Amino acid sequence: MSIQTRKKVRFFSHGMSGTTWLTSLTTSFFDCAHRSSPELKRIHPPSTRLLGPHTPLNIVDECCVDRNYLNSLDAACIVYADPRNSLISLASNSRNRVEAHLEHLYTAPSHIERYKCRTDVLVGPEEDPFDVLNFDPFSDFFNSWLYHVPTMHLEKPLEIGFLKYEKMVENRHELANFLRIPEERKEEYCDQILTTYRPRTSNYGSLPTLQQDKLTKIFQPLLETQSGMGDFQVRVINPQETI
Repeated sequence: MSIQTRKKVRFFSHGMSGTTWLTSLTTSFFDCAHRSSPELKRIHPPSTRLLGPHTPLNIVDECCVDRNYLNSLDAACIVYADPRNSLISLASNSRNRVEAHLEHLYTAPSHIERYKCRTDVLVGPEEDPFDVLNFDPFSDFFNSWLYHVPTMHLEKPLEIGFLKYEKMVENRHELANFLRIPEERKEEYCDQILTTYRPRTSNYGSLPTLQQDKLTKIFQPLLETQSGMGDFQVRVINPQETI
């Protein structure tokens, strides 16, 4: 019996983990581009992207005005990377880029205080950005997709795949199977990943030892969670688990 091809999948990440690249590559195979509805733009600030690629599941669940959004998805794929390297990529870029990746954390009034991030991440050479940056969003994002159970009733199981960016090439066939790429195009998809994948250039190992130790200590719980998941894992939320 043939497996039905997925029609709507979305890629999510905490930022700087290849989401843009993978979405662009996969768009030619099926619907996977994020789009904010006109209704969302009317009731939220223009900068808000509630249904964007960096949105935690709990915020999608609590604040999404389109209550059928999760039910409309065939699957979600969380692309994650070593958060120490992702943070380096963000902090080495412009302040606006940092805010753009974390702006979704301001969209839920009940979470503002908990998720509040410093907007002066890059404060100058006289201060260490790793001493002033709030690192919670990285862990909160990942844990929301790993542990949060939606309060809205799901009409069908929601499959959530967790794929490590640094192991994308080695797991390209597993990804193609999870996405249910048509058999006749599966090799084409895997070849595109193989030929267009770019290894990460930001490496926390290039930092001074003191900063390496700071990042490892700050991200230790998240690193331990990710290390226990392997390179690719699938979580399934069944309808009976939701309210």
